[in-house]
Amino acid sequence: MSEQKSNMVTDLTNGSVTGLLLKFAFPLFISNALQAIYNIVDMIVVGQYIGGDGMSAVSIGGDVLHLLTFVAMGFSSAGQVLISQDVGAKRTDAVRKTIGTMFTFLLGISVVISVVCYFIRSSMLDLLNTPVESYAYTMDYTVTCIFGLFFIYGYNIISAILRGMGDSRRPFVFIAIAAVVNMVLDLWFVAGLNMEVFGAALATVISQGLSFIIALTYLNINKESFGFDFKPASFRIDHQAFRKLGCPRCAYGNTICGN
Repeated sequence: MSEQKSNMVTDLTNGSVTGLLLKFAFPLFISNALQAIYNIVDMIVVGQYIGGDGMSAVSIGGDVLHLLTFVAMGFSSAGQVLISQDVGAKRTDAVRKTIGTMFTFLLGISVVISVVCYFIRSSMLDLLNTPVESYAYTMDYTVTCIFGLFFIYGYNIISAILRGMGDSRRPFVFIAIAAVVNMVLDLWFVAGLNMEVFGAALATVISQGLSFIIALTYLNINKESFGFDFKPASFRIDHQAFRKLGCPRCAYGNTICGN
Protein backbone atom coordinates (compact mmCIF):
# COMPACT_ATOMS: atom_id res chain seq x y z
CA MET A 1 0.00 0.00 0.00
CA SER A 2 1.25 3.45 -0.80
CA GLU A 3 2.39 5.83 1.92
CA GLN A 4 -0.59 8.14 1.46
CA LYS A 5 -3.00 5.23 1.82
CA SER A 6 -1.66 3.77 5.07
CA ASN A 7 -3.32 5.94 7.71
CA MET A 8 -5.79 3.16 8.62
CA VAL A 9 -3.07 0.53 8.92
CA THR A 10 -1.28 0.02 12.23
CA ASP A 11 2.27 -1.29 11.85
CA LEU A 12 2.64 -4.09 14.40
CA THR A 13 6.21 -4.90 13.34
CA ASN A 14 7.87 -1.90 14.98
CA GLY A 15 8.15 -1.39 18.72
CA SER A 16 7.78 -3.58 21.80
CA VAL A 17 6.13 -6.90 20.95
CA THR A 18 4.51 -7.16 24.38
CA GLY A 19 3.23 -3.60 24.27
CA LEU A 20 1.82 -3.97 20.77
CA LEU A 21 0.12 -7.26 21.62
CA LEU A 22 -1.49 -5.82 24.74
CA LYS A 23 -2.60 -2.72 22.85
CA PHE A 24 -4.22 -4.89 20.19
CA ALA A 25 -5.60 -7.64 22.46
CA PHE A 26 -7.26 -5.54 25.17
CA PRO A 27 -9.92 -3.89 22.92
CA LEU A 28 -10.44 -7.27 21.25
CA PHE A 29 -11.12 -8.92 24.61
CA ILE A 30 -13.55 -6.19 25.69
CA SER A 31 -15.34 -6.33 22.30
CA ASN A 32 -15.96 -10.06 22.68
CA ALA A 33 -17.23 -9.51 26.22
CA LEU A 34 -19.61 -6.78 25.06
CA GLN A 35 -21.08 -9.07 22.40
CA ALA A 36 -22.00 -11.51 25.17
CA ILE A 37 -23.60 -8.70 27.17
CA TYR A 38 -26.40 -8.33 24.58
CA ASN A 39 -28.06 -11.54 25.74
CA ILE A 40 -27.32 -10.89 29.41
CA VAL A 41 -28.94 -7.45 29.34
CA ASP A 42 -31.97 -8.90 27.54
CA MET A 43 -32.32 -11.56 30.23
CA ILE A 44 -32.02 -9.08 33.08
CA VAL A 45 -34.62 -6.68 31.68
CA VAL A 46 -37.01 -9.41 30.57
CA GLY A 47 -36.63 -11.25 33.86
CA GLN A 48 -37.37 -8.09 35.80
CA TYR A 49 -40.49 -7.08 33.87
CA ILE A 50 -41.84 -10.36 32.44
CA GLY A 51 -40.57 -13.17 34.62
CA GLY A 52 -39.20 -16.68 34.27
CA ASP A 53 -40.96 -17.56 31.02
CA GLY A 54 -39.44 -14.53 29.35
CA MET A 55 -35.96 -15.35 30.66
CA SER A 56 -36.26 -18.89 29.32
CA ALA A 57 -37.21 -17.52 25.91
CA VAL A 58 -34.23 -15.15 25.79
CA SER A 59 -31.86 -17.91 26.93
CA ILE A 60 -32.98 -20.39 24.27
CA GLY A 61 -33.25 -17.77 21.52
CA GLY A 62 -29.81 -16.43 22.45
CA ASP A 63 -28.28 -19.91 22.15
CA VAL A 64 -29.74 -20.28 18.66
CA LEU A 65 -28.39 -16.87 17.66
CA HIS A 66 -24.91 -17.62 19.02
CA LEU A 67 -24.79 -20.89 17.11
CA LEU A 68 -25.68 -19.16 13.83
CA THR A 69 -23.13 -16.42 14.51
CA PHE A 70 -20.27 -18.93 14.62
CA VAL A 71 -20.37 -19.15 10.82
CA ALA A 72 -19.60 -15.44 10.53
CA MET A 73 -16.93 -15.60 13.21
CA GLY A 74 -15.13 -18.50 11.54
CA PHE A 75 -14.96 -17.01 8.05
CA SER A 76 -14.22 -13.53 9.42
CA SER A 77 -11.27 -14.85 11.44
CA ALA A 78 -9.85 -16.46 8.30
CA GLY A 79 -10.39 -13.20 6.39
CA GLN A 80 -8.65 -11.24 9.13
CA VAL A 81 -5.56 -13.43 8.81
CA LEU A 82 -5.54 -13.13 5.01
CA ILE A 83 -5.89 -9.35 5.15
CA SER A 84 -3.10 -8.99 7.69
CA GLN A 85 -0.80 -11.12 5.52
CA ASP A 86 -1.59 -9.13 2.38
CA VAL A 87 -1.30 -5.78 4.16
CA GLY A 88 2.13 -6.79 5.45
CA ALA A 89 3.20 -7.90 1.99
CA LYS A 90 1.68 -4.71 0.46
CA ARG A 91 -0.58 -6.75 -1.83
CA THR A 92 -3.32 -4.12 -2.22
CA ASP A 93 -5.16 -6.01 -4.95
CA ALA A 94 -5.33 -9.16 -2.80
CA VAL A 95 -6.72 -7.13 0.12
CA ARG A 96 -9.42 -5.72 -2.14
CA LYS A 97 -10.38 -9.17 -3.43
CA THR A 98 -10.56 -10.65 0.06
CA ILE A 99 -12.75 -7.80 1.32
CA GLY A 100 -15.13 -8.03 -1.64
CA THR A 101 -15.37 -11.81 -1.35
CA MET A 102 -16.06 -11.65 2.39
CA PHE A 103 -18.82 -9.07 1.97
CA THR A 104 -20.64 -10.91 -0.82
CA PHE A 105 -20.28 -14.43 0.52
CA LEU A 106 -21.04 -13.80 4.20
CA LEU A 107 -23.88 -11.33 3.68
CA GLY A 108 -25.37 -13.70 1.12
CA ILE A 109 -25.04 -16.62 3.53
CA SER A 110 -26.69 -14.58 6.29
CA VAL A 111 -29.77 -14.08 4.12
CA VAL A 112 -29.94 -17.77 3.19
CA ILE A 113 -29.58 -18.87 6.83
CA SER A 114 -32.25 -16.40 7.94
CA VAL A 115 -34.74 -17.67 5.38
CA VAL A 116 -34.00 -21.34 6.05
CA CYS A 117 -34.21 -20.90 9.82
CA TYR A 118 -37.51 -19.06 9.47
CA PHE A 119 -39.06 -22.03 7.67
CA ILE A 120 -37.73 -24.55 10.20
CA ARG A 121 -38.30 -22.34 13.25
CA SER A 122 -40.82 -24.68 14.85
CA SER A 123 -38.59 -27.71 14.35
CA MET A 124 -35.65 -25.87 15.91
CA LEU A 125 -37.59 -24.99 19.04
CA ASP A 126 -38.99 -28.51 19.30
CA LEU A 127 -35.49 -29.94 18.97
CA LEU A 128 -34.36 -27.70 21.84
CA ASN A 129 -37.23 -28.95 24.02
CA THR A 130 -38.60 -25.45 24.47
CA PRO A 131 -41.01 -25.35 27.42
CA VAL A 132 -44.66 -24.92 26.48
CA GLU A 133 -45.01 -22.00 28.89
CA SER A 134 -42.34 -19.95 27.09
CA TYR A 135 -42.83 -21.28 23.55
CA ALA A 136 -44.57 -18.19 22.14
CA TYR A 137 -42.03 -15.86 23.74
CA THR A 138 -39.15 -17.97 22.43
CA MET A 139 -40.60 -17.92 18.94
CA ASP A 140 -40.88 -14.12 19.02
CA TYR A 141 -37.30 -13.68 20.21
CA THR A 142 -35.76 -16.27 17.89
CA VAL A 143 -37.50 -15.14 14.69
CA THR A 144 -36.76 -11.47 15.34
CA CYS A 145 -33.07 -12.13 16.02
CA ILE A 146 -32.75 -14.46 13.03
CA PHE A 147 -33.64 -11.59 10.72
CA GLY A 148 -30.93 -9.53 12.37
CA LEU A 149 -28.22 -11.95 11.23
CA PHE A 150 -27.43 -9.70 8.26
CA PHE A 151 -26.21 -6.99 10.65
CA ILE A 152 -24.28 -9.39 12.86
CA TYR A 153 -22.46 -10.86 9.88
CA GLY A 154 -21.81 -7.39 8.48
CA TYR A 155 -20.28 -6.19 11.75
CA ASN A 156 -18.04 -9.27 11.90
CA ILE A 157 -16.84 -8.62 8.35
CA ILE A 158 -15.88 -5.01 9.05
CA SER A 159 -14.28 -5.92 12.38
CA ALA A 160 -12.16 -8.53 10.58
CA ILE A 161 -11.09 -5.96 7.99
CA LEU A 162 -10.05 -3.41 10.61
CA ARG A 163 -8.34 -5.96 12.85
CA GLY A 164 -6.52 -7.37 9.84
CA MET A 165 -5.08 -3.89 9.42
CA GLY A 166 -4.00 -3.83 13.04
CA ASP A 167 -6.92 -1.78 14.39
CA SER A 168 -8.86 -3.45 17.22
CA ARG A 169 -9.90 -0.19 18.89
CA ARG A 170 -12.57 0.97 16.45
CA PRO A 171 -14.47 -2.36 16.38
CA PHE A 172 -14.57 -2.02 20.17
CA VAL A 173 -16.01 1.50 19.88
CA PHE A 174 -18.67 0.35 17.42
CA ILE A 175 -19.83 -2.56 19.59
CA ALA A 176 -19.71 -0.40 22.74
CA ILE A 177 -22.11 2.10 21.15
CA ALA A 178 -24.41 -0.75 20.17
CA ALA A 179 -24.33 -2.24 23.69
CA VAL A 180 -25.42 1.06 25.24
CA VAL A 181 -28.17 1.52 22.63
CA ASN A 182 -29.37 -2.04 23.26
CA MET A 183 -29.64 -1.38 26.99
CA VAL A 184 -31.60 1.83 26.51
CA LEU A 185 -33.95 0.31 23.93
CA ASP A 186 -34.49 -2.77 26.12
CA LEU A 187 -35.80 -0.61 28.93
CA TRP A 188 -37.86 1.53 26.59
CA PHE A 189 -39.45 -1.29 24.59
CA VAL A 190 -39.96 -3.79 27.43
CA ALA A 191 -40.65 -1.57 30.44
CA GLY A 192 -41.96 1.55 28.72
CA LEU A 193 -43.90 0.25 25.71
CA ASN A 194 -44.74 -3.19 27.16
CA MET A 195 -43.53 -4.99 24.03
CA GLU A 196 -42.47 -8.00 26.11
CA VAL A 197 -39.85 -10.41 24.70
CA PHE A 198 -40.34 -9.14 21.16
CA GLY A 199 -39.22 -5.71 22.39
CA ALA A 200 -35.97 -7.15 23.78
CA ALA A 201 -35.27 -8.93 20.50
CA LEU A 202 -36.09 -5.81 18.49
CA ALA A 203 -33.74 -3.76 20.67
CA THR A 204 -30.97 -6.26 19.95
CA VAL A 205 -31.55 -6.17 16.18
CA ILE A 206 -31.74 -2.35 16.05
CA SER A 207 -28.55 -1.92 18.09
CA GLN A 208 -26.69 -4.47 15.94
CA GLY A 209 -27.94 -2.73 12.81
CA LEU A 210 -26.70 0.60 14.15
CA SER A 211 -23.29 -0.91 14.90
CA PHE A 212 -23.06 -2.26 11.35
CA ILE A 213 -24.15 1.03 9.73
CA ILE A 214 -21.67 3.09 11.78
CA ALA A 215 -18.84 0.67 10.99
CA LEU A 216 -19.72 0.55 7.29
CA THR A 217 -19.90 4.34 7.12
CA TYR A 218 -16.47 4.63 8.73
CA LEU A 219 -15.04 2.10 6.30
CA ASN A 220 -16.56 3.87 3.30
CA ILE A 221 -15.27 7.27 4.40
CA ASN A 222 -11.74 5.85 4.71
CA LYS A 223 -11.88 3.58 1.66
CA GLU A 224 -8.91 5.28 0.01
CA SER A 225 -6.72 4.08 2.89
CA PHE A 226 -6.97 0.42 1.89
CA GLY A 227 -7.91 0.51 -1.80
CA PHE A 228 -11.49 -0.79 -1.69
CA ASP A 229 -13.76 1.49 -3.72
CA PHE A 230 -17.17 -0.05 -2.81
CA LYS A 231 -18.11 -0.22 -6.49
CA PRO A 232 -20.30 -3.18 -7.55
CA ALA A 233 -17.43 -4.81 -9.46
CA SER A 234 -15.36 -4.94 -6.28
CA PHE A 235 -17.92 -7.22 -4.61
CA ARG A 236 -17.40 -10.07 -7.05
CA ILE A 237 -16.34 -13.30 -5.36
CA ASP A 238 -12.73 -14.04 -6.25
CA HIS A 239 -12.09 -17.77 -6.61
CA GLN A 240 -8.67 -17.74 -4.97
CA ALA A 241 -9.76 -15.52 -2.07
CA PHE A 242 -12.82 -17.73 -1.53
CA ARG A 243 -10.69 -20.88 -1.43
CA LYS A 244 -8.47 -19.32 1.19
CA LEU A 245 -11.43 -18.22 3.31
CA GLY A 246 -12.86 -21.73 3.30
CA CYS A 247 -9.67 -23.69 3.94
CA PRO A 248 -7.69 -23.29 7.20
CA ARG A 249 -4.47 -24.48 5.56
CA CYS A 250 -4.88 -21.85 2.82
CA ALA A 251 -5.87 -19.08 5.24
CA TYR A 252 -2.89 -19.58 7.51
CA GLY A 253 -0.45 -20.31 4.73
CA ASN A 254 0.73 -18.37 1.71
CA THR A 255 -0.51 -20.57 -1.12
CA ILE A 256 -3.58 -22.49 -2.25
CA CYS A 257 -3.23 -26.03 -0.87
CA GLY A 258 -5.30 -27.67 -3.61
CA ASN A 259 -7.67 -29.45 -1.21
